[in-house]
Amino acid sequence: YQIKNNFYPFLLSEVDTWYCSDADIRQSIQLALIRNDDRFAAKWIAEHDLSDEAQNILVVGKNIYKDFYAKLNQLNRPKFKIDTWDAGWYQIRMSLNDANLLDDKLNSNFQSAMKALGDKLLPQIYDLGFLQNDINLLD
Repeated sequence: YQIKNNFYPFLLSEVDTWYCSDADIRQSIQLALIRNDDRFAAKWIAEHDLSDEAQNILVVGKNIYKDFYAKLNQLNRPKFKIDTWDAGWYQIRMSLNDANLLDDKLNSNFQSAMKALGDKLLPQIYDLGFLQNDINLLD
């Protein structure tokens, strides 16, 4: 059975413009576009303003997604259960890495972008409610 990946971050109208080396996945993108089947995260991201750091992650991540679609016909899709256009981030990175096709520069750029966002969020971890400061409970 298939589960929709509602964390897929890009709108189908954009994904449809990318080169895809696999005809079946290409066709599924086009059918999903006709059905207006954008995923929740893609719609949410399109409707909200993101910080520069978060926006940079999307830009750098998009390059990895594009690379993935271009190299789909070289990947072990069954091993990573890639049957649809909305493959998850783990599937994308692991399948590219498994085939020794994960571009080192793209991956390094992504890691740097993630670190920049982490560096911005870390000082705000309590203020944003990710963690609670319960030091007073020890008294």
